[in-house]
This record gives sequence, structure tokens and C-alpha cells, in this order.
Amino acid sequence: SAHAAQPAPWEVTFQPAATDMMRQIALFEQYTLWFIVPITLFVLFLLAYCILKFRASVNPIPSRTSHNTLIEVIWTVGPVVVL
Repeated sequence: SAHAAQPAPWEVTFQPAATDMMRQIALFEQYTLWFIVPITLFVLFLLAYCILKFRASVNPIPSRTSHNTLIEVIWTVGPVVVL
């Protein structure tokens, strides 16, 4: 509509909704944010942990994890459970 609010610099939310559909979209975005942020922080923590724990200077002789069925099942099932 012609009288809708305009975008503002550094705005991270939607503009005020003009229709019921947009109100539902905004509510859905706010709802899913509660799931996205913790999952993202958890993955960031795991990535940082792995980078620090398994760097070459601390672990010059890496462990053998190839052909480990349990690890391969966890790597396959883990993302399926999350998604």
C-alpha cells in the first residue's frame, strides 16, 4: 500500500504488516528464531571446540576414526534428528 512504512537502516525485523498474511509471516519468523539461534550457537560452539581440541600443534598423531561404524552412524543420524 502507498502509506506503508519504509525500510530503515540496520532494521532487522519486518516492516509493520499491512495484511493478515504478513502478520502470520512475521509471527512465524519470530517463532522460528527461538529454534534457529540456539542451534546456530550450538554448532558454533562445536566448531570452535573441534578447531581448538584437534589442531595439529596439540595433537600431532591423530587418532584413527576411519571405518568406525558407530561414528559413521552418529554422523548420519545426528543431522537427520536435528532436521
